[in-house]
Amino acid sequence: MISLTYGVMPDRSMFNIAFAYECPDGSYKINLNSNDAKVVDEFALSSGRWTCEALWFALREINDTDPSQFQNDEMMERAMDVVSAILYTLGFEWI
Repeated sequence: MISLTYGVMPDRSMFNIAFAYECPDGSYKINLNSNDAKVVDEFALSSGRWTCEALWFALREINDTDPSQFQNDEMMERAMDVVSAILYTLGFEWI
């Protein structure tokens, strides 16, 4: 597990290596529950199979969004929790 400061994405090469290791078939499956799906509804991220490049850009989109663009702080925190949970499965932990 690689620890990163909360909100800091791994660099792209680290992400690519982790993705290749955790997803040898080249795809990452996401099954968002209804609450998480609502939180990320305005972003590209959704349930389904994701390539490394597509997942990278979807996670960056959420992570790089100005906090003022979220309806409220709770929505921002929940969206970041989704990003954090996905990164965790790839071997990255936000602390």
